Amino acid sequence: MPSTTPDAPKLLTSSHDNQQISMTWDTLLNASAGWADIISFTVLYGNASNALNNSTTISGSYNTSLTIDSLDNGSTYWFKVYGTNIHGSGALSNVSSQIPSTIPDAPNFTSSSHGDTEVSMTWGTLLNASAGWNDIINFTVLYGNASDSL
Repeated sequence: MPSTTPDAPKLLTSSHDNQQISMTWDTLLNASAGWADIISFTVLYGNASNALNNSTTISGSYNTSLTIDSLDNGSTYWFKVYGTNIHGSGALSNVSSQIPSTIPDAPNFTSSSHGDTEVSMTWGTLLNASAGWNDIINFTVLYGNASDSL
């Protein structure tokens, strides 16, 4: 059997949460693809697809997932993964990206006015990524006759 470095793994999924990105990848677990003697996987990541300046390495051939913590919410992170076996480092995977974020902070209720059959309200937001405002889809207004009936 010829000696070979691992083929490129395939990034399958990635997800984001507050200051973190999680990812999984698939490998061709067969000897001809260089996976027979896998030692570790290395994930390269950074703020641009062509500037993956950070890395983390995990040992073992069956560790095919990783969560990277302490990231900046609202910043796009790009990542690739490669395997290393006894013959050296293999090819890089496909590139993927995610933006870590959190649920939004509460908006700041600033004013209200009313007419015969309507109420008008205004609120301010903390429009910054670290407060979770980068992924806002909509606002929901709850109302009722008493604060405990909302």
